[in-house]
Amino acid sequence: MYIIGNYWVEDEALKVFMIPSMSAESFIVKKGETIRITDVEGKQPGDLVSFNLEDTSERFSQARTRVENRKSRVTENDTLWTNANPPRVMFTITRDTCGTHDLLYTPCCRYALATRFGVRARKGQEHISVTGGYSS
Repeated sequence: MYIIGNYWVEDEALKVFMIPSMSAESFIVKKGETIRITDVEGKQPGDLVSFNLEDTSERFSQARTRVENRKSRVTENDTLWTNANPPRVMFTITRDTCGTHDLLYTPCCRYALATRFGVRARKGQEHISVTGGYSS
Protein backbone atom coordinates (compact mmCIF):
# COMPACT_ATOMS: atom_id res chain seq x y z
CA MET A 1 0.00 0.00 0.00
CA TYR A 2 1.21 3.48 -0.84
CA ILE A 3 0.41 6.80 0.74
CA ILE A 4 0.73 9.64 -1.72
CA GLY A 5 0.67 13.16 -0.35
CA ASN A 6 0.07 16.02 -2.74
CA TYR A 7 0.29 19.80 -2.20
CA TRP A 8 2.92 19.92 0.55
CA VAL A 9 3.07 22.98 2.77
CA GLU A 10 5.74 23.12 5.48
CA ASP A 11 6.16 19.32 5.37
CA GLU A 12 2.43 18.67 5.84
CA ALA A 13 0.27 17.12 3.14
CA LEU A 14 -2.93 18.94 2.29
CA LYS A 15 -4.21 16.03 0.20
CA VAL A 16 -3.42 12.36 0.92
CA PHE A 17 -4.30 9.21 -1.05
CA MET A 18 -4.12 5.66 0.32
CA ILE A 19 -3.49 3.35 -2.63
CA PRO A 20 -3.86 -0.40 -1.92
CA SER A 21 -1.45 -2.86 -3.53
CA MET A 22 -2.31 -3.89 -7.08
CA SER A 23 -4.57 -0.90 -7.67
CA ALA A 24 -4.20 2.63 -8.99
CA GLU A 25 -5.14 6.23 -8.35
CA SER A 26 -5.01 9.38 -10.44
CA PHE A 27 -4.61 12.99 -9.40
CA ILE A 28 -3.35 16.29 -10.78
CA VAL A 29 0.06 17.72 -9.89
CA LYS A 30 0.64 21.28 -11.04
CA LYS A 31 4.01 22.78 -11.95
CA GLY A 32 5.97 23.64 -8.82
CA GLU A 33 4.03 21.27 -6.55
CA THR A 34 5.74 18.40 -4.76
CA ILE A 35 4.45 14.87 -4.28
CA ARG A 36 5.73 12.41 -1.72
CA ILE A 37 5.21 8.68 -2.21
CA THR A 38 5.54 6.36 0.78
CA ASP A 39 5.54 2.57 0.55
CA VAL A 40 3.76 1.73 3.82
CA GLU A 41 4.05 -2.07 3.73
CA GLY A 42 7.50 -2.27 2.13
CA LYS A 43 8.78 -3.94 -1.03
CA GLN A 44 5.74 -2.96 -3.10
CA PRO A 45 6.68 -1.78 -6.60
CA GLY A 46 4.96 1.36 -7.76
CA ASP A 47 4.25 2.48 -11.31
CA LEU A 48 4.14 6.07 -12.52
CA VAL A 49 1.95 7.03 -15.45
CA SER A 50 1.75 10.78 -16.04
CA PHE A 51 0.58 13.16 -18.75
CA ASN A 52 0.85 16.86 -19.49
CA LEU A 53 -2.54 18.25 -18.46
CA GLU A 54 -2.54 20.77 -21.33
CA ASP A 55 -1.48 18.25 -24.01
CA THR A 56 -2.17 14.63 -23.12
CA SER A 57 -0.14 13.36 -26.06
CA GLU A 58 2.90 14.43 -24.01
CA ARG A 59 3.59 11.86 -21.31
CA PHE A 60 6.29 10.54 -19.01
CA SER A 61 8.75 8.51 -21.10
CA GLN A 62 10.71 5.72 -19.47
CA ALA A 63 12.90 5.43 -22.58
CA ARG A 64 13.74 9.15 -22.78
CA THR A 65 14.40 9.21 -19.02
CA ARG A 66 16.93 6.36 -19.40
CA VAL A 67 18.67 8.17 -22.27
CA GLU A 68 18.83 11.62 -20.62
CA ASN A 69 20.04 10.25 -17.27
CA ARG A 70 22.34 7.73 -19.03
CA LYS A 71 21.16 4.87 -16.80
CA SER A 72 18.25 2.44 -16.38
CA ARG A 73 17.65 3.11 -12.68
CA VAL A 74 16.88 6.57 -11.35
CA THR A 75 17.26 8.00 -7.86
CA GLU A 76 17.71 11.31 -6.04
CA ASN A 77 18.57 14.31 -8.28
CA ASP A 78 17.65 12.43 -11.46
CA THR A 79 15.03 13.84 -13.82
CA LEU A 80 11.96 12.20 -15.37
CA TRP A 81 11.52 13.24 -19.00
CA THR A 82 8.61 13.46 -21.45
CA ASN A 83 8.22 12.09 -24.96
CA ALA A 84 7.91 15.63 -26.43
CA ASN A 85 10.22 16.87 -29.18
CA PRO A 86 12.37 18.38 -27.86
CA PRO A 87 11.96 16.39 -24.62
CA ARG A 88 11.19 18.23 -21.39
CA VAL A 89 11.68 17.46 -17.72
CA MET A 90 8.38 16.44 -16.12
CA PHE A 91 9.62 15.67 -12.58
CA THR A 92 12.84 15.83 -10.59
CA ILE A 93 13.48 13.34 -7.79
CA THR A 94 14.45 15.65 -4.92
CA ARG A 95 14.62 13.03 -2.17
CA ASP A 96 14.80 9.25 -2.30
CA THR A 97 14.90 6.98 0.74
CA CYS A 98 14.26 3.83 -1.32
CA GLY A 99 17.43 3.75 -3.41
CA THR A 100 16.86 3.23 -7.10
CA HIS A 101 13.86 2.79 -9.37
CA ASP A 102 13.82 0.48 -12.39
CA LEU A 103 12.74 1.96 -15.72
CA LEU A 104 12.83 -1.23 -17.79
CA TYR A 105 9.46 -2.80 -16.98
CA THR A 106 6.16 -1.38 -18.19
CA PRO A 107 3.51 -0.36 -15.64
CA CYS A 108 1.27 -3.18 -14.42
CA CYS A 109 -2.13 -3.70 -15.93
CA ARG A 110 -4.92 -6.12 -15.10
CA TYR A 111 -3.74 -8.52 -17.84
CA ALA A 112 -0.19 -8.71 -16.43
CA LEU A 113 -1.37 -9.17 -12.85
CA ALA A 114 -3.74 -11.97 -13.89
CA THR A 115 -1.32 -13.85 -16.16
CA ARG A 116 1.89 -13.43 -14.15
CA PHE A 117 0.60 -13.52 -10.58
CA GLY A 118 -2.92 -14.97 -10.77
CA VAL A 119 -4.33 -11.82 -9.19
CA ARG A 120 -7.62 -10.20 -10.16
CA ALA A 121 -7.09 -6.45 -9.73
CA ARG A 122 -9.92 -3.98 -9.15
CA LYS A 123 -8.23 -1.17 -11.03
CA GLY A 124 -5.31 -1.01 -13.42
CA GLN A 125 -3.32 1.54 -15.35
CA GLU A 126 -5.38 0.92 -18.48
CA HIS A 127 -8.39 2.50 -16.76
CA ILE A 128 -6.74 5.72 -15.64
CA SER A 129 -8.25 8.68 -17.43
CA VAL A 130 -6.13 11.71 -18.26
CA THR A 131 -8.83 13.89 -16.69
CA GLY A 132 -7.84 12.90 -13.17
CA GLY A 133 -10.13 9.93 -12.54
CA TYR A 134 -11.10 6.51 -13.78
CA SER A 135 -12.90 5.72 -16.98
CA SER A 136 -15.71 3.19 -16.83
